[in-house]
Amino acid sequence: MRNNDLNNQKARRWGAARLILMFIMGLMGGILLCLAAVSGLDQIRPSIPLPKSMQSTPLPVSSPMGKLDLNLATRTELETLPGVGPVLAEAILNFRKENGRFHFIEELMDVPGIGEKKFLNIRDLVFCSPAEGP
Repeated sequence: MRNNDLNNQKARRWGAARLILMFIMGLMGGILLCLAAVSGLDQIRPSIPLPKSMQSTPLPVSSPMGKLDLNLATRTELETLPGVGPVLAEAILNFRKENGRFHFIEELMDVPGIGEKKFLNIRDLVFCSPAEGP
């Protein structure tokens, strides 16, 4: 009878270990999907065109976290940020054109019309994509 109890304990331990391993593998799969989305692998188009009913409309330039990329956002996309209208969106685009890409979101406060208060309202909604290439 004692041998049977040991076998049951071993079986329970192995069952728990398998569950943990499956959980970790699931997390790794999710991480890989996120990496694929960030790297642009999710943008690869199939060689066979999809029917119109299966095609999607382009989404705003945003990260998987739903944040807007300051270096790629259009005027219309910038206007979706709280407190940013057409004039301020244009000022952001002009600043980007004159000074190059944003490296830190705090650089938004260098844009005329964006002070600390406005920056604090939008800082959690934006990010700066890294420069492409070496």
